[in-house]
Amino acid sequence: MTGVAHAEAIGGLLEAGGFVRRPASWVATSGACFYKIPRRSDDCAADLADARAVADARSEFEQAALLAAHDAAVNRPCARERACLVYPLIEGDDLRDRLRRGSHDDDGRILLEEAVSLCGRLHRIEPEALERIPSHDYRIDPFAPAPEAVMRRLRQRATRLVVRGFEARNFRMDAERGRLVFFDPHELVRGMPEEDFTRFVLSLLMIGWGRGGRPSAWTAFDLDALRVAYERASGEALDPELERYAFDLNVRMRRTHARNAIAAMPRGPTRLAATAYAWFHFRQIDAWRRRHGL
Repeated sequence: MTGVAHAEAIGGLLEAGGFVRRPASWVATSGACFYKIPRRSDDCAADLADARAVADARSEFEQAALLAAHDAAVNRPCARERACLVYPLIEGDDLRDRLRRGSHDDDGRILLEEAVSLCGRLHRIEPEALERIPSHDYRIDPFAPAPEAVMRRLRQRATRLVVRGFEARNFRMDAERGRLVFFDPHELVRGMPEEDFTRFVLSLLMIGWGRGGRPSAWTAFDLDALRVAYERASGEALDPELERYAFDLNVRMRRTHARNAIAAMPRGPTRLAATAYAWFHFRQIDAWRRRHGL
């Protein structure tokens, strides 16, 4: 499909009101393509030409293309027309939905190990390929500034690619390819691989989080098996001290976002219920964390 054809498809979708508003984007499907525009306003057509949205789309295109060039399990973008990203449409179940339905069977275990193995493979990307990716300074991390003991351990090892969209919700079972496909890298930095691994683990614990979800943490996975699968794929052992710090960083990040979302709700029963839901959910995560030494 040519750039002209994509532009015509986008125009037709805009005219027909085919884009659906999400919190951070406008999305639509047409034929074998998935279209995504970063959302900056309540006007989809205006966002298509917005300079900030164009910059966001350009960054996502470059980052997704970089990952896809190194691993076929990443959904490779087809094109970018102004602020609209064009991806191949993935037909199949979301991993998150698959796990919510229950994953005590071998199929669920295999899917989880397949997903975390992709994380390990991406951490094998050579530093020379990451020259344009910024380094993250954990000393001034906004959620969990690293203590000096953590910084000393970080200085003893090479940085790796960190993919901050690496969560269970960003995997889908592609029926055509017969495998899990990762999408929405969100942000790439150079940092510690433990950040990605623990983010993925936390995303499993929070599979049920959100509207209509159960308030309990989801624990139907084997942490040790995931760690073995990751280390086999990456060729490098996770550092236990950095793993604990990175898990703390990710929990604090999710807690902060949850508090901010609740604070934005109107005062009343809904806000009170959301506060209780979040308290109970994170209390269970803390208990699971203590049991597993994180």
